[in-house]
Amino acid sequence: EVWTFNPLKKGTSTISMEYTHYWDGEEEPMLTFALTVVVK
Repeated sequence: EVWTFNPLKKGTSTISMEYTHYWDGEEEPMLTFALTVVVK
């Protein structure tokens, strides 16, 4: 998969994602991911 994010303004922000199989009744994410983005 490819995810594209377009900034709305300058600054710093964190993008966080979680991967889970919610349809299987899993409550805890199988994978978590976070990154800090700086737009100048």
